[in-house]
Amino acid sequence: NDLSGPAAHDEAFMWNQFRYPNVTNLHLHGLHVSPHEDDPFVVVLPGETHRYVYRLPCDHAAGIHWYHTHYHGSSTTQTGGGAAGVILVDGDVDRVPTAVSRLDEAVIAIQMVELEEVGLAARLSGDALLTVEGAEHGERVLVLTNGLMYPDLVVPAERTVRLRLMFSAATLAAVLRLGRCGCDVLLLAKDGVYVDPAPRSLPPSGDLFFTPSSRLDVLLSCPLKTPPCSVELDTGVETHPAFRLRVVLPGAKHSFSGTGVAAGPVQSFHPVRPAYLADLRDAGVDAEEDVEMGMVTVNGKSLALPRQADPAFVLPKGAVAQWWVMGTGMHPLHLHVFHMQVQEDLQDEPLPGWTRAGDWIDTIQAPSLAIIRFRHTVDYSGWIMGHCHVLPHADQGQAFLVQLE
Repeated sequence: NDLSGPAAHDEAFMWNQFRYPNVTNLHLHGLHVSPHEDDPFVVVLPGETHRYVYRLPCDHAAGIHWYHTHYHGSSTTQTGGGAAGVILVDGDVDRVPTAVSRLDEAVIAIQMVELEEVGLAARLSGDALLTVEGAEHGERVLVLTNGLMYPDLVVPAERTVRLRLMFSAATLAAVLRLGRCGCDVLLLAKDGVYVDPAPRSLPPSGDLFFTPSSRLDVLLSCPLKTPPCSVELDTGVETHPAFRLRVVLPGAKHSFSGTGVAAGPVQSFHPVRPAYLADLRDAGVDAEEDVEMGMVTVNGKSLALPRQADPAFVLPKGAVAQWWVMGTGMHPLHLHVFHMQVQEDLQDEPLPGWTRAGDWIDTIQAPSLAIIRFRHTVDYSGWIMGHCHVLPHADQGQAFLVQLE
């Protein structure tokens, strides 16, 4: 931690408030690793160094994930201000058809920096380093795509390529209006897990829905005469340009890397998934929990100090856990370590038909009145956190602890 600041630290100080802007740690979002390794309560003070060691299971699903800071009280300032990045887990060559594994691909990290929210959290936490200008003049959002403002995505014409997309925002979900460019768009994976069957046809618009912490893999194929197209993020209130899609002749320089060999048409396939992502829709349930996301509470309570209170939930190792969750429209729920398999199609979403029964995702967001049922297998022991992935809400206590026995 190269930030400056006092080395003194009191865990209880300003608990569930914006605080300690220069104290940090790291969370691997979406990776299925031990809670003892992905510990959100590690404290890395200014001037200190902490070495993380993660052991991925040998059958860990390949896919796009991400890392971000996660110190309780400074996530809005740090992650919302851009302290995040992509993690790619490789190794699916033998698990998917050759036509998929040989596709040229591009990794696209879209970060929506919400100036007002990040600036307010910085001021309230006493941050002397981060200042935000422009919000008072109506500049609410800064969109960075791979660290750049409105770059070009150069796509080879008449070839199928793979986009691996990460989206990060402090509070906002968004729809990426990719389908309006006149290209064919198919969904391959959500949050690092292939849909089944894959690829999947999208709603008629061909657009893509992101919670504040989603990743998506899509197949893109553009006709030769596709004109340059501005691809925008639509939050439901405002639209913001993310990148410009520009189609070039086959063989011309483009934004994608890989073999450079046309992979051929991608036929529908059923992905091979690891045991922790086995289909649980017909499984017996061993433990069941109810969660109601309030304003900045979960089941009417704020996050308790770690190791100083009983957990909100206790799950036995080896169990198939079933959760019933409501209130995710304004409070998207993220569970550390585990993906969540949705048990029914979700209705009335920003993109109708986007979330289907059987999908595995790691952040759930649905209309505010919807009750969502999801399942996962408990194959670790330790303590994990669940929380609203609207970062100011999490920093102010909309989170809970789960003990895995």
